[in-house]
Amino acid sequence: MRRSFAGLITLSVILLFILVQACNRDQGSTSKSNQGQAEPTFTDAQSAANQSLATFRKLVNAQNYKELGFESPEEVANAALGAPLRTSMVKLEQLKAYKAGDDANRLLSEIDQVYYPVIVQNQVRSAISVEQSNGKWRATGFGPANFAKQIDRARKAGNAAPDAQQILVHVAPFNLYFVGRRVENKLMLTPAGDYQSFNLKAGATLPAEEVFATLATFAQQYNGLPM
Repeated sequence: MRRSFAGLITLSVILLFILVQACNRDQGSTSKSNQGQAEPTFTDAQSAANQSLATFRKLVNAQNYKELGFESPEEVANAALGAPLRTSMVKLEQLKAYKAGDDANRLLSEIDQVYYPVIVQNQVRSAISVEQSNGKWRATGFGPANFAKQIDRARKAGNAAPDAQQILVHVAPFNLYFVGRRVENKLMLTPAGDYQSFNLKAGATLPAEEVFATLATFAQQYNGLPM
């Protein structure tokens, strides 16, 4: 399972490299501020994502459309960005110190990263991630498609109100992803995947306090090796 996911990540890294080169070609001499830069940057997350999507459309062809998550080469013309998710991270040291009953919100460290699903006719096909560095936003990754669909299912789980604010929560030491939402002022987490080692099931929404209390036990015993 881990090997397969790693392969998809490698594909997304390759795509990102192509994206950067294409963006640089698109902007060319029209933007002096980008001359000499390794990749294009923007003043806001939405602009970075919009440019990335425009270039993404140009990359999809009859040979690679399935790998990139699309059902046909033609449907990429109708691809659009879905509602973004800001990302918060849970770090190892904070997780180690967590005790049942502690405020779960204190474990969340907001990072300057935003996740955008790529959708076609309300169906998620892939995703684009952008992040801020030195006050500028840039694209940092595509997909992979399977991961994007997992996040979409987690967003739809938990009986959240349509306008409920959601976030993407990355538990960094174990590389786990959750969609977080607040229900009656209580933070709830929905696993994006089946994390069997931690007895967490995809789509099964739980209070953040319960999730973090379980993960804290593993964190205190964690030796740093992949799980």
